[in-house]
Amino acid sequence: MFGTEIELVTFIIIILEVVVLFSQTVIYLSRPDDKSRFRFLTLNMMFIFYNLVSGFLPDNNLNVNLIIQNIVSIGGGIALAIFYYNYLVKELNMIQDKIFNVKNLIIGLCSTFVIVFLSTCFITNDVIKARQVYIPFPILISLYFCFKTVQFLLKKHKQHSNEDTPYRLIIKTGYVGIVFMATMPIVVFFGDYQIINNSLVNVSFLLTYIAYTKYHLYKSKIEFELLTKFKNDNTNEEKSLNAFALTKREIEVAHLMLQNLTYLEIANDLFTAENTVSKQGSTIIKKTNCSNKSDFVSKFSS
Repeated sequence: MFGTEIELVTFIIIILEVVVLFSQTVIYLSRPDDKSRFRFLTLNMMFIFYNLVSGFLPDNNLNVNLIIQNIVSIGGGIALAIFYYNYLVKELNMIQDKIFNVKNLIIGLCSTFVIVFLSTCFITNDVIKARQVYIPFPILISLYFCFKTVQFLLKKHKQHSNEDTPYRLIIKTGYVGIVFMATMPIVVFFGDYQIINNSLVNVSFLLTYIAYTKYHLYKSKIEFELLTKFKNDNTNEEKSLNAFALTKREIEVAHLMLQNLTYLEIANDLFTAENTVSKQGSTIIKKTNCSNKSDFVSKFSS
């Protein structure tokens, strides 16, 4: 397409992701303090970059050394895989251990790339052979991290099995998305199948975007309901919303507190630590001039 290596499917995916990027950037700029939105925007850009470099490179017609083209192309895939995993860790508060963590993923993918791929390239001056020797390493690494991620999220899913909230969808898209992401080096192992590879990898983005959108719509809804409740149930100006000055996260925690959930249950819902929720709950109680959690629930629950 356009006299380059890029396929129509990859080009369409890039256009769609650019549209998503611009629309979400506008929303983010209205709430620049929202770290979750910033992470999604960064992830969005990483997918666009990956599709560009994997779509256009390597190209024998370009007046650029093939080794450099492969470094950029493979580097784009490595960067996307690392950031996607890190995105899941941050958004789902995934528990990591001595081996299963972002740091080791970075070390594993980057060190094998430098030691195996680059050294083979410079020794043999054969990019194809270097790719064949290198690819088994990211396959093994990706399969391990995929297995551990799915294992963790399946446990999370059981905890939310009886809930009708976006959290279940976030968990599902997390473990399905990581499986599709893990197909990246496997497809490359069998050859340069751009249409198959980019289609499978970008399923991860589609699932993430669906879960992200539903989650933020849900947050906006409960925020509106809770703010309306605060305004309607408290005619005293001293108890107005402005006087409470709750942050967006505190509003979300307050909404769950009003459902009589424990701090541990709220932490599981929000994929964060119980101690963090406990501190946020204490802040909410203090800001709303309540003496304790029970007092807060009795004042603001219907």
